[in-house]
Amino acid sequence: MLKARGQEQPKRNIALSITDFKKLRQYCLNHQDKELNILVLLALETGARRGELLGLRKDDLFEFGINIRRSISPTDDDTQRKTKHSKRDISINKDVYVDLQTLAETKSTYLFDCNGFH
Repeated sequence: MLKARGQEQPKRNIALSITDFKKLRQYCLNHQDKELNILVLLALETGARRGELLGLRKDDLFEFGINIRRSISPTDDDTQRKTKHSKRDISINKDVYVDLQTLAETKSTYLFDCNGFH
């Protein structure tokens, strides 16, 4: 006999449409001068978590794929993954792999700068 009288809140997390997904992917492919665009492109291609992508190192790259072995936390220096099954290998497209290889040549440890994440 309970009647809800509150206001229905609008959705905060709205998934991208296929059209918007393709536009964003194409933009990231065409504007690889910024590290963030490569990070977004990799997130679109793999579906990996932000901390997992920020934890990528040069040795985590293999031909047309990446190894997820660690995750960077925004609250502490722990590099544990969310679950024990999060350790995995993910295949990526050739164009994304080439971009990551180019980025890896300029880095010494982690592929992406995580200072803004902390």
